[in-house]
Amino acid sequence: MKTLVLNASHQFLSIKSWKDVITDVWLEEVEVLENYDAVVRSPSIELKVPAVVVYKKYIPVNFNRLFAVGYSPYNVFARDDYLCQYCGVKTAKNMGKKSTELEHIVPRHKGGGSTWENTVASCRSCNNFKGGRTPSEAGMKLLREPYIPTKMEEVLRIKIGKMHPLWEKHLFGK
Repeated sequence: MKTLVLNASHQFLSIKSWKDVITDVWLEEVEVLENYDAVVRSPSIELKVPAVVVYKKYIPVNFNRLFAVGYSPYNVFARDDYLCQYCGVKTAKNMGKKSTELEHIVPRHKGGGSTWENTVASCRSCNNFKGGRTPSEAGMKLLREPYIPTKMEEVLRIKIGKMHPLWEKHLFGK
């Protein structure tokens, strides 16, 4: 289980293993805002596993680094929500024709690079059909132009992945 860690300002700071956070709880460096139902025990104490904690002292943060997300195929798939950007089918690993593949809009052999703006999630069928052509050469259209994720909610979704419902109200006020 993972724990959402907030700065003293209640802004996102990180996601940590609950085991690492227990030490901070014990040392009273953080306040627990939400707990999971699970319990951890030692011979002398019993604690609920923390789901959301907030530091009592503010930790200086480089926000440009914190809210930037690096380029990788996995992050492109997460940005595109595992939807083929040509046909709109939901993709996943090892699903035959619906397997998730990284698709270069301008093929690499034509000078296209592996960048946020030149890659999208694609199903195997669309990727194979397009081949080494550009979308216009293949008679295909993108559902959405690729872009660098910059919105906080999207960057956090890519960095965190699946969010526990207990986290959402602390991140987005939901």
